[in-house]
Amino acid sequence: MIPYWRLPHWTVGGNYFSIPIALAAIGILVAHLLLLRRARHAGLQPETAGMMSLVMVVAGAFGAYWFRGVYYADQVKQDWHFLLQFHFSAASFGGIAGGLLAGWIYLLFRRLNRADRLRYLDALAFVFPFGWIIGRCGCILAHDHPGRPAHFFLAVQYPAGARLDLAVIEVLFLGTALIPLFLAMDRRKRPAGFWLGLFFSVYGAFRVALDTLHVDPPRYGPLPVDTWAYGSALVLGCILLRSVTHSEALR
Repeated sequence: MIPYWRLPHWTVGGNYFSIPIALAAIGILVAHLLLLRRARHAGLQPETAGMMSLVMVVAGAFGAYWFRGVYYADQVKQDWHFLLQFHFSAASFGGIAGGLLAGWIYLLFRRLNRADRLRYLDALAFVFPFGWIIGRCGCILAHDHPGRPAHFFLAVQYPAGARLDLAVIEVLFLGTALIPLFLAMDRRKRPAGFWLGLFFSVYGAFRVALDTLHVDPPRYGPLPVDTWAYGSALVLGCILLRSVTHSEALR
């Protein structure tokens, strides 16, 4: 089994600092630098890609922070000021959705046509897993994604008993499935929107499956929050993939 370790943290000038936070920042930087490189190779403007990245990071941070209110609906109902309290927690779907929306709006502001907007978002979708996997390694160190009780070699020996760590499973998925798939399919040119659609389809399906390993997740109606969220991403990805592949076939 994977041991449960407690990491040190520091307070520097009144600011909280830890290794998981550092890994999240490194992941963002890696994705940003890879985006600039991808944009140059794709014949896109690195300046536009870089500014889009900045806008998406800022909006994604707000989206990740505010979307967590969906998971704590009871606290929000009791006192909406809960949303104004700073917590070191975030909702990944809120970050992805908020960042994507802000990026699309920014590209609209630049008056790019739909195909060019999709090309910029494609560049980001392709490099995103390379930065995301680094940030998820921080989640492994923080032990903040516990799953169902389990007793096999990939389980983590939590203080209250061995259980799955969903961040471990996600890092394995990214490193052994999604990233290799992207690299293998990057051997030829793809139509605009392909990588964005592929990312949402594959990653969305994975997160829907991963949600079954949560313990008593918050629900809205018959489904947990993550199933609603990433199920929507899966549907969006399939629609986008169908659209771009159909358009390519007609050429």
